Amino acid sequence: MGEKKKVVAFTAGRRGGNCEIYVKIALQELTKMGIECEMIRLHDCDLRPCIDCPNGPCYSKSSSTPLHSPHRQT
Repeated sequence: MGEKKKVVAFTAGRRGGNCEIYVKIALQELTKMGIECEMIRLHDCDLRPCIDCPNGPCYSKSSSTPLHSPHRQT
């Protein structure tokens, strides 16, 4: 048996708007094919900019990989 697949779709349009309608249709079709689906509305998420490193490149505490360009302006 094959590997189980999952699709996560992100929407940023208004609730019930065209973007969300088309994403739901696509996810319904994928579900019929046996693919697990999830839709995340970005407007429902608590997204905020990082405020920890305003004067330089941002580094995740768990990694040494820069998350932002060192040329970013603050």
